[in-house]
Amino acid sequence: PEYIPPAIRSPAPPSPLPLPSGLALVRKTVVPTLFIGLGGAGRQALSAVQEQLRAAHLDAKNQPYRFLWLDLDASLPQTELLTQRGFDNVRELVAPKDIRQAAQYRPLPNKPLPAHLNWFNPRDYLDATRDELELSTGAKGRRVLARLALFQWLNQGQLVTALKEEYQALLKNTSVDGNRQIILFAERTGGVGCGWIVDIARLFRRMARQGQLNRQQFVPEIIGVLSSVPDYRQSLQQQQNRHALDKEIETAQMAGAFPQRVTYRPDDELLDRTDTESPFNWLFSVMGQEPSLAAIQSAALSAILVERYPRWTVLSHDKGQCFSVQAQGIHVMPDLDYQLVKREVLLRLLGAEVLLDLELDPASQKLVVKPVSESQAEKLLIQWNRNEQPKGTPWQLLLYSVVGREGSAQFFAVMAEKGHPDLVWFQQALVASLTRQLRGHRSDDGRWVRTWMPGEAVVALRLFAERLEQRVKPQTPSGELTKIVTQVIDLTRSAATQLQHWLTEFAPLYKEIGQQQRQFAQQRDTTKNRQGQVFIDESTNDKSANDKRIVQWANQALQQWVGSVDITSALCERLFFTARLDKNDVVIVLAVYVEDRQELSSAQAAKKLLESYTDTAAQQVPTLKIEGALAHIEVKKLQQLTRDMVDAEHNAEQVVMVMPTVAENSKMAPVLTAFRKRVPEPAGQAQAQYCYGDDHSAILRIELQTERLPEAPGNLPFVQAAEQAAEAARQRAIHQFQTELAIFPPALRIAISHPEAFRSFSRAYKAGHIVKPDTARDERGIVQWVFGEQFLTFGDANSLADAAANYSYLIKNPLTTFTECEQQGDFSKLETWKASGGLPEDEDVFVLAAMTIED
Repeated sequence: PEYIPPAIRSPAPPSPLPLPSGLALVRKTVVPTLFIGLGGAGRQALSAVQEQLRAAHLDAKNQPYRFLWLDLDASLPQTELLTQRGFDNVRELVAPKDIRQAAQYRPLPNKPLPAHLNWFNPRDYLDATRDELELSTGAKGRRVLARLALFQWLNQGQLVTALKEEYQALLKNTSVDGNRQIILFAERTGGVGCGWIVDIARLFRRMARQGQLNRQQFVPEIIGVLSSVPDYRQSLQQQQNRHALDKEIETAQMAGAFPQRVTYRPDDELLDRTDTESPFNWLFSVMGQEPSLAAIQSAALSAILVERYPRWTVLSHDKGQCFSVQAQGIHVMPDLDYQLVKREVLLRLLGAEVLLDLELDPASQKLVVKPVSESQAEKLLIQWNRNEQPKGTPWQLLLYSVVGREGSAQFFAVMAEKGHPDLVWFQQALVASLTRQLRGHRSDDGRWVRTWMPGEAVVALRLFAERLEQRVKPQTPSGELTKIVTQVIDLTRSAATQLQHWLTEFAPLYKEIGQQQRQFAQQRDTTKNRQGQVFIDESTNDKSANDKRIVQWANQALQQWVGSVDITSALCERLFFTARLDKNDVVIVLAVYVEDRQELSSAQAAKKLLESYTDTAAQQVPTLKIEGALAHIEVKKLQQLTRDMVDAEHNAEQVVMVMPTVAENSKMAPVLTAFRKRVPEPAGQAQAQYCYGDDHSAILRIELQTERLPEAPGNLPFVQAAEQAAEAARQRAIHQFQTELAIFPPALRIAISHPEAFRSFSRAYKAGHIVKPDTARDERGIVQWVFGEQFLTFGDANSLADAAANYSYLIKNPLTTFTECEQQGDFSKLETWKASGGLPEDEDVFVLAAMTIED
């Protein structure tokens, strides 16, 4: 007989949901940036920067950022830098074990010291124990040992290779205007950061210089960010480290005027070179009561420096100077709110209302299929038979045979009377009927109702197969019908096994999402209570209330996506398990009707697809933008926020306030304008420059002031050759003149670091060959120092120390003896100082004192 194909009676497929709509927010391209953290504080800074940028970009992928962390401390975890969520280009390098054990390679006093290590004094470590030379837990402020380890690491080559790779990767990032930048973070009082930052910056400057020679037109600008706690919280060692670094930076930054040669490994193209450019284009210092608070300051500055217009505004001051930065801001937590809502939406899609009937087993704490009792399984079978339409078809009679009073008798009688369809018909009937049960149906009130959840389907299918095996198959006449029943049993068990496999696959994924949800909630609670940042936050200490807020936002996002307040019904209709035939076997897949029909064959693939939807849908969270949060704040709190943006006691020379860009006709434009007008302009501060960027997670206000270096004490732990040589000369001068002398000026320190040239300069001056006659004037009419017909100074840099420094560079073959002129060198300033005592006020006195002890 002719039987109607089962598929004809299947309901029509649902209309697909549209793709969810996200934020209509297009950011301008940021400046490609390589962020480098040195030491433990550098690591903290990188973590804070990542958090700030995640909020600014709202989980945007493929941003042109790279992160590199360098350290000696092997005790810090090297798994994740905070979290790498959203950032793929994160690299962590800890020096190998042999580098961290300085006892293996430190120079010994009884052996010749290599020329490129002349800054290291082996006698200082003559009695050091092996433990004192162990650096595996960090340098602990020992910047001299830290720099020795850096030289050893560079000498082995791995670090140089890594630095080159990161530099080339930065250059490969597309830049709309050619600008790229390297930002280095270091603690200015520690060991690794304080001891390495000048050298790492110098090496990148050399790479940039080589790029210029190879006609790479735009080379990265290098920015140093130095952090510290207040002076009163620093130990004596930390204070000495800071003063030493300050002086070394002061000297290194003069490389453009006074070329300096620093050798890390002799005869190496990169590591042995004369530097003719300053290592840093810009220098900033930040301070916090704790290192973590200083890291937050670094992150706020970095968030501004990656945006082109705000960056240009901040960097409009003179290059080379170090500016202290104080950042204030108000923030929202778009990234954390977004992550929470995104996972809440995903849990809704996968949860018991829509797709999976899983629950947590209290004993094992594992997700298991919600148990179904024997009586419930019986009801499911009866329901299946009741739902099957029309009645009297071979398939409905086969269903009835396992639940009806007559058992299989009616099925066999009808099949004997009318004949039975072939095996393919029964296969199609099983697939169509099972799909209807899994998909669900529309109820009388118009809602879509899931008939079977997958866990229920597993139990029902297994009971159906078992009863066919026990009640129907033994009574089946031999022949074709026996094969049909046997095949239906096999296909039913196969379907049950596959559904069970789906549940088994989904369970750990679902649990992982729930764990992430809890972790993000904890992180949000920690973040909102963190010192150093002000957050606009409506959450409370009531966890249940906060959870309800996330659920409410998730509902808003889902309603906007499905276009209905009946979210569950809309999702159930378009997200369901379905069965299909494939080479005489049944295959269970997940059908998803979004934009078009898609079939997924694994839980991982399904999770990935659904995440692509929830990523976009969750962007409807109202607090994702600072202006949206400001719009709902009461006036009293708004006034307090604007007052907190300003430190009236800080005498800032430059003030920059960065606000998000909104369209002029946007309803948020008046909100931001009103906020800006409320921010006070205290007397004694420069008037704020307002600029607009693309970061909608914060409003930032930074105050900049030229850093005035305090007078440094003596006996500092210098690691740069110029400072080491100048310090030795200063100590000899103190011994000879029996009085205190301040640290020599930077130009003199550079000159003394070239001992043969400085000795020649000293003798030439004493003999009267280096003079400053009234006739030796430059184009501006400024009197300059000369050596014969060679000008030794230029422009306003016309001190005797400048002359000494230029002599070492300009005079290629310095003489050792000179004939005495009629008018010899003038040492009257030195004699006056010796007679009066006290600290010299004229820098020339330092030069004259250094020349006196030279011979």
